[in-house]
Amino acid sequence: TGDWVTTSQECTIVGLTKDTKYYFTAFPYSTEHVYNKNQVTANRTEMTWVGNKGTISVTVNTPEGYEGTLGEYTITLVDQASDSPQNVEKTATGAGLTQFGGLTAGKTYKVRLSSTTDLQAPPDSEAITIVGGVNYDVTMTYALMYGTITVNVSTQPAGMPIGQYTVTLTPNDSTGPLTQQGNNSQAVVFNNVKNGVVYTVGLSAINHYTANANGTVTAVGGQNISHNAHYGYNATLSEASWSEIDLLGSKGVADDYFSLGDTKNITVDDETLEVELIGFKHDDLASGGGKAAMTFATKNLMAQTSTYDSYWWQYPETKVYNLVSVQIPESIDDGLKPYLKEVKKSYLKTTQSNIGTSALDYYNAKVFCFSAKELTGTVRRPDTYQGTQYSYYNSNSRRVKKLANGTGEAHAYWTTTYSGSYQDLKEWQIIQADGSLKQIELNNVSNGICFGFCV
Repeated sequence: TGDWVTTSQECTIVGLTKDTKYYFTAFPYSTEHVYNKNQVTANRTEMTWVGNKGTISVTVNTPEGYEGTLGEYTITLVDQASDSPQNVEKTATGAGLTQFGGLTAGKTYKVRLSSTTDLQAPPDSEAITIVGGVNYDVTMTYALMYGTITVNVSTQPAGMPIGQYTVTLTPNDSTGPLTQQGNNSQAVVFNNVKNGVVYTVGLSAINHYTANANGTVTAVGGQNISHNAHYGYNATLSEASWSEIDLLGSKGVADDYFSLGDTKNITVDDETLEVELIGFKHDDLASGGGKAAMTFATKNLMAQTSTYDSYWWQYPETKVYNLVSVQIPESIDDGLKPYLKEVKKSYLKTTQSNIGTSALDYYNAKVFCFSAKELTGTVRRPDTYQGTQYSYYNSNSRRVKKLANGTGEAHAYWTTTYSGSYQDLKEWQIIQADGSLKQIELNNVSNGICFGFCV
């Protein structure tokens, strides 16, 4: 009612009944107050009052292939208001429909599901701004719960160079195995492992190593599970590389993997020679840093023989020394050469009394011949103090050596020890063909060459 003379005036009508249709009609009139009462369609607007509330209907589904029962979860309408947001929550169990009615028009929400013990919630829905009287249908589908399994691959002993390998996780369900490449000792990470699935951990085979994956690991959705697996070193000396042998020695565990008498082939020039392990931590390093980890000796003799070449030279001045400690290190196996350790060896002076340690002098070498005492343990002047016996050479039979890497006949070979008084250098000690010790006069006699080295 009233005179409406501008378009800015409003009329508020109260007492309306919800869901009842009403017709609102304008009746224009003249300045003389003559009304146009014709309720023509042009003047009439049809409206139905529905209030200022809306509804969101949320349908929750489980993922394809899921055979479990959806446990209790929470549906939250997350109020997007920046000031004083008021979320709306409902708890539900099992898949199906949950309705949120009476939502205020103008409010904006996102629908959020909580994770369950075995399913992962989907991302929040798009934002929904409520319009009074409108119902919004939202479908939310859970995902299988995923987690992470980190496999920590190590070696026993630690730090061995294992190179590339493959880690495999084989599940106890119908899905296929998962594989990842690794390199040396590192963590191998598997993402998206299924919650609750038990995986058997496997390591690919590597030369010289036994894989130990330590069984199974169970994935836990949303969590990172750490699992330890390792490779155990199991090579024989003949299979091992010199770098592996050197690394085991540096770690002080060589005697856990190798035994005295173990053999391995090397080359000197074009000659193949079998060497045997004769001692652990026996020889002094020339650097003064303790003992060399391992000492090796040729199991047999080189093809060539050699003379000492003079009566009056001390050992480092002899032809045998030059062959063994100068020439052979230059022509020895390239795979071995970087790992040769320089050690301190003794020899008998020609100018000192042979009583006590004053009769000794020393030389450093990476390849060397052995003293009579080192080979036989025999204590006789003047070699009483010239080293200690290698325990491996505790019998004549182990000292028997044949020419040409064992293909020839048993033959005598040189030691670094002379016999008699310090004034009588024409007698030197040799190991005879039967492995026993003997002193001989030089007389340009030629004997075999047995040499050793340390790693």
